[in-house]
Amino acid sequence: MLFNLFGKKEDENNDRLFKDMVWIDSDAKMQGLLQVFKTNPDTLFVGWFAEAISQFRAFGALHGIPENQVKEAHTLRRHDIAGRHIVFLEHHPLHAKEIKLAEELQLGVTEVHGAMDEPIFVRFGSEKMLPLVKLLGFKASEPITHPYVTASVIKAQQKMAQQVQTEQPAASLSAWLEKNLK
Repeated sequence: MLFNLFGKKEDENNDRLFKDMVWIDSDAKMQGLLQVFKTNPDTLFVGWFAEAISQFRAFGALHGIPENQVKEAHTLRRHDIAGRHIVFLEHHPLHAKEIKLAEELQLGVTEVHGAMDEPIFVRFGSEKMLPLVKLLGFKASEPITHPYVTASVIKAQQKMAQQVQTEQPAASLSAWLEKNLK
């Protein structure tokens, strides 16, 4: 609502497609994703970058998450998601890519898990927020979730999009940031 005080946002409905679950660090994120799997064993985990997918598959192998329940975003098809809980392992730096995939697959509100020590969050100052998060009493075992968090992520993605001339593919988020941002 506060965002509407100064005019209607263009992609207001698209802001509601994703629910961010931001963890204090990557270890807490992995444990959170494992809890998602335990709660809903039919969850399909989706990643944008090969490195994140590989890391999660290795983690999943240790914890009983079948490899076929972890997919690359660019290979995802409607029949893959039918009746399943979809969870993204990370954000793509370009919000437009996320929106395009969500629209093509007709996804409802979808969780995106991130960690404050991941490159996209570090780039926008998560290390400055970490002491405040801890001061507020957040535990590593609980994600930070709020529509303002999602709005902040989208704003960061839009800032990055302004710097990208022609997108260069990469195997990891950090490599993507190096290749594509000035």
